[in-house]
Amino acid sequence: MEARSGERRRMAGVVRFWRAVELFAPQKVPEVRPREQVFAVQPGRPLPWEDLTGLPPLRSGQTWQHTVYCGVFAVEKVRDVLAEVFPDAAAEDRDSRLSGSSALMSFTVDQDGLLLKDSVRVSSCAWAVGRTRTPGPADPRWLDGFDDQAATCEQRMLDLGDGRRKVRGGRAGAGGLLAMAGTLVADSVTGGLVSGLGVLAHGLVGEAIGGVVGQAAQTAVGETVESLAQGTFDRLRGREEGESGTAEGGDPADPADSAGFGSPAGSAGGSAGPDDAQEPPANLGTCPVTLDGIAALTAWLAGRLKVTADLAPDAARVSSVQVRKDRADETASEGFLNSFIADDLARVADELGEGRVGKALEDYLTGADRIDTGRRTDVRDDPAQVLAGVAPRHVPLGRWPSASDRSLVLSQQFAVNRLLGELSDAGGVFSVNGPPGTGKTTMLRDVIAALVTQRAGALAELRSPQAAFGKTYTWRSEEYARTVRELVPELTGYEMVIASANNGAVENITDEIPSRAAIAPQWHEEAESADYFAEQAGLMLGGEPAWGAIAARLGNRKNRREFVPRFWWGTARTNAPAGPSGASGMSDASGTPVRPGTPVRPGTPVRPVRPVRADRAGPVARTRRAGWPRRPGRPACPGGRLGGVGTALQSRQARGRTAS
Repeated sequence: MEARSGERRRMAGVVRFWRAVELFAPQKVPEVRPREQVFAVQPGRPLPWEDLTGLPPLRSGQTWQHTVYCGVFAVEKVRDVLAEVFPDAAAEDRDSRLSGSSALMSFTVDQDGLLLKDSVRVSSCAWAVGRTRTPGPADPRWLDGFDDQAATCEQRMLDLGDGRRKVRGGRAGAGGLLAMAGTLVADSVTGGLVSGLGVLAHGLVGEAIGGVVGQAAQTAVGETVESLAQGTFDRLRGREEGESGTAEGGDPADPADSAGFGSPAGSAGGSAGPDDAQEPPANLGTCPVTLDGIAALTAWLAGRLKVTADLAPDAARVSSVQVRKDRADETASEGFLNSFIADDLARVADELGEGRVGKALEDYLTGADRIDTGRRTDVRDDPAQVLAGVAPRHVPLGRWPSASDRSLVLSQQFAVNRLLGELSDAGGVFSVNGPPGTGKTTMLRDVIAALVTQRAGALAELRSPQAAFGKTYTWRSEEYARTVRELVPELTGYEMVIASANNGAVENITDEIPSRAAIAPQWHEEAESADYFAEQAGLMLGGEPAWGAIAARLGNRKNRREFVPRFWWGTARTNAPAGPSGASGMSDASGTPVRPGTPVRPGTPVRPVRPVRADRAGPVARTRRAGWPRRPGRPACPGGRLGGVGTALQSRQARGRTAS
């Protein structure tokens, strides 16, 4: 028991070390290249959103987004700190010097310089460098607490973007951002509510409250006082608009209420009607970001993370990109600074420490001294093992619908058979190695076909389509009711994820698998008659011919965001080409009539599955829905699509064909 507990701790330690490596491996920020719209932030020069003359003309339907990198530092400085703290490891490190730059924080602003609130990112590497000094690696928790620190830093930026903090002091002149930086201070007791009114309202509220609460009010932001300030704010606004408003369409008398920020967008005075009084989107800040704000934030971050001396983060950069106007307030993936998996590794390490570990991860982390190498067989010395492994009884029922004369070669079929045989019941890890061009992707297709066929067999065992689902989960998100039904265990375990350090390679495979060109012409008619949601698969491929909805690009936010409208609603919200005219999404195919943006009461049932309308169905759907003519010679399928799976499976087995 003690030995097993010790092994769990060792595995958790391996994953924590992996996480530490990820924390100290920052994403590099783009180098300054004005021709590519990457600019250095310099005192005395306007920011890109303040002067558009340095940017190329906008394309039709596009607008600007600007990603700001605060506190840019040389990545090699990270290695210098680690070499000083871990001198023995540094002596063994023969890698060349690291190059490139990273930053303490990144965030994105729109064409007016307003902050996109969900874009703020804090560098885990910079935080880890500070923790390496204090408390240092002797403390077992030296790399714990990043989330809390990041939340504090992100909130400071959010306060800045909404005017709840302003810049006090600072100076212009030669030097970097740290030399000119002022101090970030709370915007009195109002928490920024007053900052958008202009100087007069700010002065009136300041006088009204300042005499009561004194100097302490300059930094306190209590809920009670903030409510008082809001009431004063509302009364003053009414008086200001009635007595001191500017001409229609004009600006307030003084658009700047601090050294760091101008007034919030849309704060023009005058007698604006209800149609003009529009609130900014919830995801946007209310005050344009300025050079003084960037400098003050950079200095504050460097001090907060305790890296001013070690990293010398004395610069900032801006990368400007064109985005669609309807995506202007959505955050792109420009500003990522950290590892994508560090948070997941922390969770995995915690689970390992508690003994909650899956078979695959346990096999992967098992130490070499605990592996029974005596059970291994070198097939080069014993080729009879290969022949036994490809015996007909080991060949899966499903194979990829490639040409009949293009079956897998011996080593490929052996790998497929052993993989499915070893992992089908217990799970685990199976490794296939080979140089590029040796058929690993071809082998992967047959693994996919085998799993799809196995799942079809499990579906055919169900009494009815409703038997595929178990527990129902329902929750509310704003005004919408969300309902998801859990699949029964018999239908799980067939899921597949293709992952790689090479995003392009993964996307190529993912797009290739559902493509009609991926199957041999001799199987096209069979694929059409099977109707594996080919119409919806075509939507995901931008209208390219597809044979089945078997794979989709997911993973990052952009891919997930594109998948939902295409696959479910049958619409395209991206620059990619739209699907075929009149194509129906899965919403229509499944009989779920609710469109995006339609509020649903909690507990509202989804309509039962029904045929899609003939005028919305694609050519495949029109030949396979209940009540429409079937291809001559095809038997009727009791139970609809589910029955068809069982019938097709049985007929293929009877004919000796195993195409899935």
